[in-house]
Amino acid sequence: MMLKIKHVAVAALCMALASVWAQSAKPFASMANGELVSEQDLSDYLDRRIDLRQIARNAWGVEGVVQEMAMTRVLVLRASV
Repeated sequence: MMLKIKHVAVAALCMALASVWAQSAKPFASMANGELVSEQDLSDYLDRRIDLRQIARNAWGVEGVVQEMAMTRVLVLRASV
């Protein structure tokens, strides 16, 4: 019985650490002006660009989508100057 309690306690600790780690995730990209591309930005972008959802199913696809997002932001910033 005591061993089972220890296993549950270790599992709860691991879940808590994983939660803290997930919340402190680094941004996907950062611009020279300090603008960041976060996970929420990526999610919002993929909500608007349904053609990219299939591409963003693996790490390389996500990297490509983030590069496209960064390029789009740079072009928008450049056009506004």
